[in-house]
Amino acid sequence: MLRILFTDSATRQSDEIGVWSEDKFGKAAADRYALLLVRAVIDLAEAPGHHGVTLVDGRIHYHIRHSQASVPRSDRVASPRHLVIAKVVGDALWVLAFAHDGMADELARRIDRGDAEVDRDRQL
Repeated sequence: MLRILFTDSATRQSDEIGVWSEDKFGKAAADRYALLLVRAVIDLAEAPGHHGVTLVDGRIHYHIRHSQASVPRSDRVASPRHLVIAKVVGDALWVLAFAHDGMADELARRIDRGDAEVDRDRQL
């Protein structure tokens, strides 16, 4: 399994997803969503070529719905909407961003301004 590292942007986005989910759907639903996000990242670290992976400009795009079967049925999310954007660098899976599946234009802007770049000199 690859080591898992997160950019500051990905960490911030994960926190924002959690806060929004809790505000909109309650703590239990936010916990289920967080579990699915974690499971999706682990699935990618175990197998970067996991079913459902799309490569875009050298980056892995993976919709978290493909990891639904990896969580207990009681913890499944009704309509997961996020993608994990990641990149394998050496022995690590860098999680670059989490993107809502309805925000392709915003994701392109983030990539263009460098929000999803790995800083190889930074140790997490």
